Amino acid sequence: ATSSIQSISQLCVKYNPNERISLNYIRNMILLEINSFNILENYLTSQNIDEKSFYIINKYITEMIIIQIINNKYIDYCFNCISLFYEYNIIRIQNDYSTFMFKLGNLNYAGKEVKVDYMKSKYYLEFAASFNNSDALYLLGNIYFCGNGVQQNFINARQCYELSGQLNNSNALFQLGIIYSNGLGLEKDYIKALKYFELSGKLNNSKALYCIGDSYFFGRGVECNINLAIKYYELSSQLNNI
Repeated sequence: ATSSIQSISQLCVKYNPNERISLNYIRNMILLEINSFNILENYLTSQNIDEKSFYIINKYITEMIIIQIINNKYIDYCFNCISLFYEYNIIRIQNDYSTFMFKLGNLNYAGKEVKVDYMKSKYYLEFAASFNNSDALYLLGNIYFCGNGVQQNFINARQCYELSGQLNNSNALFQLGIIYSNGLGLEKDYIKALKYFELSGKLNNSKALYCIGDSYFFGRGVECNINLAIKYYELSSQLNNI
């Protein structure tokens, strides 16, 4: 765990001495896996943590626990610590908590630092999605769309993409366009497909802009217009869509 300790120590030096003492204490308790953490519990559940200290500690604990999970050490203990903190401060950190759970879901989905585990990913993403995290809803849609760890289900995928799209997630809106243009789990509807491509394109999604170009080029859901097709192909290429 030497690399983890070094990484966490580097986080500590960002803070002033008084903050560093408290954060080092938390770090040492987690790294040493002390069985009794009453003092930590009292500190984390304090209702008197000022806003500055709260956000510093929240960021620190989140990053620290992700480091520990990547290294597969003290996972249960780490979650006990973070659960305490979030349980007593849930109103203040709903967005941060959903981001944390999304990161865990994404780690298990992408398999860059840990082994791919779609079921774990789904668990974390569903938790983040309960806080209306648009990225989590989008990845959940991908899990159902591709059948990763679950039975492929385009209806469930569409529902996740719709919820994510309502939160202006351009990738989710693009996927809705793909679903309607290919008739996945429903009848093909090029008009609806173009609608979603346009919504995604307004958020500078290069793939959506390219598909709008295709719509005008082939006359799908709109009259064929080569000039407009070229316009959207150019806009897409300007966003590095090759």
